Amino acid sequence: MSNISLWKLVGVISFSATILAGCGGGSGGGNGGGTAAAASAPVTITSANAPQVAGASYDNAVGLNGASSGGGVLTGAVTQTGSGFDVGGVLATALRTAQPLIATGQFSGVTGAVISSNNIACTNGGNFSFSLDDVDNSGTITSGDTMSISFANCNEAGSILNGSIALTGLVVTGDITTFPYTLQFTMQMNNLQAQENGLTDIANGAATYSESSTDGVVTTSRLSGASVQYTSAGVTATITAFQIDSTDNAGTGAYTFNVAATVSSPSMGGSATIVTNTTFQGNGSGNPFVGQAKATGANNSSVTLTAIDTVNVRLDVDEDGDGVTDSTTNTTWSAL
Repeated sequence: MSNISLWKLVGVISFSATILAGCGGGSGGGNGGGTAAAASAPVTITSANAPQVAGASYDNAVGLNGASSGGGVLTGAVTQTGSGFDVGGVLATALRTAQPLIATGQFSGVTGAVISSNNIACTNGGNFSFSLDDVDNSGTITSGDTMSISFANCNEAGSILNGSIALTGLVVTGDITTFPYTLQFTMQMNNLQAQENGLTDIANGAATYSESSTDGVVTTSRLSGASVQYTSAGVTATITAFQIDSTDNAGTGAYTFNVAATVSSPSMGGSATIVTNTTFQGNGSGNPFVGQAKATGANNSSVTLTAIDTVNVRLDVDEDGDGVTDSTTNTTWSAL
């Protein structure tokens, strides 16, 4: 499995905390493409295509929440294993970063309750702009506030970011900079992309994200939505009717996740619906060492992916949908 970690964006957000008082940056341009894939018919799963179906359905669905195999991403306040788009966690971090800046007025532009900073220079070139509407003019992030971030060739440690993301429908309980707290919002990604090491990931679509923590150590999150398009390595997948539930432990590095989604991708020649049977568990930078998910295609044909350990995976294929395993393949996470 291979997706780049888009969320070097976290570094941009953290970096912005020191410069939102008005540092300027050059104008930047460019945003990348990736035509959204149309929903396709369910694929007939066989022993021949089972690895492609298992890999594409798992990696695209789980990658939406940054929990698939690969490099490190930020989920809420917790760094954990993953690649792909952990959009919700990044926005939650952005909100926590913005909170003290709002309270102390450290923004370059304030018009009523609208707080913004434009053309902020990124560390290695390009820029980004940040805007937050403190709807009730409370001087703190509360329910109903909105936020947007746009990037123009923003280069952070070799990750070049373009596109934009907006947050609406914010609901906050407690103070998001302390514990306990809960928050929920809807986010809209508009051609949001990252380029790194010659690879490009792109996301378009809307999703709802919720997050909570009682102690600042264990964070529980959910990402759900109707449809998102995700492009990686030039292949665009459509993920529909998705819900990814995860937990992260900042003390131990342990994470868990459950996924339910329908993934349509040309890499598997159609669509499949993936549902977790046994919660996936992992630790630190490793792949899951426990967990099972079943991807179902046409005529109830299916492939069941079972984590053996952080290296190995078993694929059990039911070609005719009768509930009986027709073939078993042992492979690795990296081969999927």
